[in-house]
Amino acid sequence: MQQTHSSVSMETGEHHYGERPAGQNSPDGYELPAGEIALQLGLARSTTSEHLHHLLNLHLVAARKEGTVIYYRLRNHHLVQAFHELLRALETHYHTLSSPLEPSRTTEG
Repeated sequence: MQQTHSSVSMETGEHHYGERPAGQNSPDGYELPAGEIALQLGLARSTTSEHLHHLLNLHLVAARKEGTVIYYRLRNHHLVQAFHELLRALETHYHTLSSPLEPSRTTEG
């Protein structure tokens, strides 16, 4: 049975991705090639590769080369959970606001 994972959207918009198959030889089933990541995020491959390079240098992602394809995966799943919690908190925060403008305050005196 092929392993799948839930893709993580890197933006707070309405983009939600379903489960996608992981790399054929994925050690844990949570990796994707840069091209697939770019496609899911709607970014150019060059932009995605640049971002992934920075994340790799910060040790936030790990990379594995298979032939000519480089697969990326997150190194710390606690950060993924924290990211999801942040997105939920932001969504709750913005849904509870009645208006983007705060009511004006009048001062007497």
